[in-house]
Amino acid sequence: MSRASFFQMLETGRARDRGIPACITAHEDLLIFRKATDLTGDDR
Repeated sequence: MSRASFFQMLETGRARDRGIPACITAHEDLLIFRKATDLTGDDR
């Protein structure tokens, strides 16, 4: 399980003190899509 860094917590606290709604990202997802090709290398 990942944890927030000191700087993430510090900056989030500073933003909240200024009245800016902020949160610390718990995790991120990355989706990678690519164009399918057939065996000859032609695009579908």
